[in-house]
Amino acid sequence: MSKRRLLSEDNDYKLFEGPEAGLLVQQFVDPTPTPIPSLSDMRGSPGVGALANRISGFLMGHLQNTGIMTHYLHTLNMQEQMVKHLSMLPVCAVMHNVAYGDFASRCGMPPGTIPPRPIIEFYAKNRDGSIQLVSEDAINAFGWAHHQDMDDMMILSSRINSFLAGFFVNAGMRVARVRLSFGHLVGDFDDSRLIVGGCLTPSYCELQDINTQDLYDLTIGPARAKIYREVARRLGLLGRSEIVDFDAVRGARHKPHSIV
Repeated sequence: MSKRRLLSEDNDYKLFEGPEAGLLVQQFVDPTPTPIPSLSDMRGSPGVGALANRISGFLMGHLQNTGIMTHYLHTLNMQEQMVKHLSMLPVCAVMHNVAYGDFASRCGMPPGTIPPRPIIEFYAKNRDGSIQLVSEDAINAFGWAHHQDMDDMMILSSRINSFLAGFFVNAGMRVARVRLSFGHLVGDFDDSRLIVGGCLTPSYCELQDINTQDLYDLTIGPARAKIYREVARRLGLLGRSEIVDFDAVRGARHKPHSIV
């Protein structure tokens, strides 16, 4: 599969041409450091590709069980999934459940403040992989998404956020914020529904330990794989022989990074 034509790549994965029309192979990679400052916090130490593949497939599968359509079809191997080919919107949605980073500054809130309700913001995707805050008016003016797409993004983002919040709280974690990408099926002109694409990994779902209030910091390269392993362990995705003691990662606590 890895020898197929590369179509696109994101910070944590690559998309390759699939075995037939309408299908792609999503390959989760072991990232390496990047000289682009805006992407450095999305990169980590080697060894996370297989964990990202396992976590994202697990969460995407559970979303589908709740009736939310995603691009995920099935896992192929340790680092690859078969997914539906989507035409992705050039904007993504970010749900804020806890105020951190730039969001806290813009809202005049102390870091760690929980807003009265989850707050959604929209970001334009740049060619270098970074994203930039934009208004709904700008999205409409430039035609980046139709009115129906905007409505669907808001509804789906709220549903996904609620699902993830309940799912992770059972594992002792709070979803501080989550970044979501959407698209339409390529070649299917009879189906205008938005479908969840991208991935759901700790790089896109910023997590906080409920008991300690620690924000899992992925900016520290060597700790990134351990954090991924801890999240996988709490979700029940690791066998007993794979489980590691997360106390060794406590040095990565609360140095807030930004997924937006």
